[in-house]
Amino acid sequence: MTKWNVYKVFANGKRAKKPYYSFESDTKDDFYNTVFPTMTDKQKKCNWQIIDDRLPQEALIEEPVVTEMDLMIRKRTEFLSQMMQEMYPELETHKHQSCLMFSPETNWKWCWCVSEASTMKYVAQISERFETAFEAEQWMKKQLEQ
Repeated sequence: MTKWNVYKVFANGKRAKKPYYSFESDTKDDFYNTVFPTMTDKQKKCNWQIIDDRLPQEALIEEPVVTEMDLMIRKRTEFLSQMMQEMYPELETHKHQSCLMFSPETNWKWCWCVSEASTMKYVAQISERFETAFEAEQWMKKQLEQ
């Protein structure tokens, strides 16, 4: 017979620190066959994690996965923020953001611009204008490599 600890898993995905219930059985499935039917309707709606008492009981802390794309976006954002501050120091950075824009203000060409954060309205141009978004992305890659 093995001792099993039952932990409640909250809606945010985190697990309770202390076991909600402990029982002895040959398999952990006995929790769902014997204990679970005796629970209230509210408890039955919860998610439960069952762990062998002989194993470590610490909740696993999942590290966020940072992909290559995330790193590239972070570098691009930092670069554009720096360019915006250098070229237009009078703009308040918390009210403005940088983006790749294709609009009448850019003569229907692609360019990296400053826009109002809430409305995405064109404010100023950061880069030269490009015929395609691909060319604008290539320009950005070259800037980040320097």
